[in-house]
Amino acid sequence: MKTFSVKNLEIGSGLPKIAVPVQGKTPAELISRALLAEPAADLLEIRLDGLRDPGDEAALRSLSRGLREAVRLPLLFTLRTASEGGEAALSEEAYASVLRFLLRECRPDLLDVEFLRMEAKKLLLEARELGIPTVASFHDFRKTPEPAKIGELFRQMSAAGAFAAKAAVMPEREADVESVLSAALSLKKTMDIPWLLIAMGESGRITRYGAEQMGSCLTFGAAGDASAPGQIDAGELREILRRRHEGKEDIFLIGFMGAGKSRIARELSAMTGWKVFEADRRIEELCKRTIPEIFRESGEAYFRKKEREVLDSLFREGRCVVSCGGGMALRASNVLQMQALGHIVLLRARPETILSRVSKHPDTRPLLAGRLSVEGIAGLMAQRDPQYHRAAEIIVDTDGRTPREIAEEILKNL
Repeated sequence: MKTFSVKNLEIGSGLPKIAVPVQGKTPAELISRALLAEPAADLLEIRLDGLRDPGDEAALRSLSRGLREAVRLPLLFTLRTASEGGEAALSEEAYASVLRFLLRECRPDLLDVEFLRMEAKKLLLEARELGIPTVASFHDFRKTPEPAKIGELFRQMSAAGAFAAKAAVMPEREADVESVLSAALSLKKTMDIPWLLIAMGESGRITRYGAEQMGSCLTFGAAGDASAPGQIDAGELREILRRRHEGKEDIFLIGFMGAGKSRIARELSAMTGWKVFEADRRIEELCKRTIPEIFRESGEAYFRKKEREVLDSLFREGRCVVSCGGGMALRASNVLQMQALGHIVLLRARPETILSRVSKHPDTRPLLAGRLSVEGIAGLMAQRDPQYHRAAEIIVDTDGRTPREIAEEILKNL
């Protein structure tokens, strides 16, 4: 991935940088608030849409000059219009005119360009010709686009010459947050420029404090009043990012049921001295019921909720080798949590091997009801494989190999 630097701050490498938005009605108020926010931030976002007249060229010159004299941090100039959650009511022509004035006369360290504006691609090109880095941005306060649409939008931003791509969307339900996280896991492997993806509101806070695991280059924190729904205090955010970055170095074994996760977990435990953490057994202990009973009496959605609770409890454990249930890596929020705690290893086996292993105890595999055949298993594996591969850091085939050989390969790769 390409990175770029703004005042010696490298965007796109290391821990996600914390941007703190600053708003004010006058240049003097903006400068004063920027000075107060500076200690909490890596980068300040100067929100011009709160000015009484965002198009007042004299005020913009005064603001730019005063900020350069008073503030040492890089400055991201943003003019957010009403359709993207801001305060400025500007026509297409007026918006483009203000940004062109900023480029020519104020030369900001970094400039936000609303990507769906008519002049956006021209503005991105003009900024690049002047050597001014840009963030192409998209906001949707009504819904969450599908992951494929987010990916396509980001590719268009990159092709248009943006230095970084940003999208902030509003989830209506938990599934929308999972959709955003799913998009992020794909973007990590496909994007060629730094990017950031935010689900707004309380339900989307994981996209702010889980920015590193998602792949976001920036995350936005508040110093005082939040400028967007779900924003976290910048000091608290920095501490959460640090703790998640340090992690625990656990080993998570994922894969289809019968791939050998439990056997390999025991072998890795014997070789490392780390505790084995059987996720499904912990769920059974928590619910005081077997997995088939949980599925039969409470349903899969309830089981997945308990799966997340058990995963969250790992922060209180010592180093572990975690044998994950077959569906744990299918939820993007679980994958991000695992990435914050350690390394994810995918164990693979052929459908014939899986069948020979699980057919000994078919009653313990509720999701294989009606699928207990090579064809049925292969069909379910085909559905899950893309998500397994997207989550995995290391992939190991287990057919015809001893647990010792498999464990040695995992440790060698780690």
